[in-house]
Amino acid sequence: MRQFKVIVLGSLLSASLMVSALPVMATEKGEEHRDVHHNKHDVRHDRKDIRQDRRDLHRDHRELVQDRHKLRTDTHRGASTDRIARDRQAVLNERTDIKNDRRDIR
Repeated sequence: MRQFKVIVLGSLLSASLMVSALPVMATEKGEEHRDVHHNKHDVRHDRKDIRQDRRDLHRDHRELVQDRHKLRTDTHRGASTDRIARDRQAVLNERTDIKNDRRDIR
C-alpha cells in the first residue's frame, strides 16, 4: 500500500509539473510562429524594395543613354558651351544615380 501511495503521489507531482510547464511551451511555440510570419513579411517587403531598386537602375541607364545622345547631338550641332555644360552635368548626375542604385541593391 505504501508503494501505491508513493506511485500515486509521484504521478500527481509529475503531472502538475507538466501542466504548469505547458503555458511556457505554448508561448515559445507561438513566438516562433510569429517570428516566422514576420520574417516572411520582411522577405516580401525586401524583395519588393529590390525590384523597385532594379527598376530605378534600369530607368537611370535609359536616361543615361538619352543624356549621352543629347550631349553628342548638341556637340555635333555646335550648341553653346552652356548647353553642353548642362548636358555633361546631366550625364554626371545619371552616373551618380546609377552608382547609388547599385549600392542600394547590394
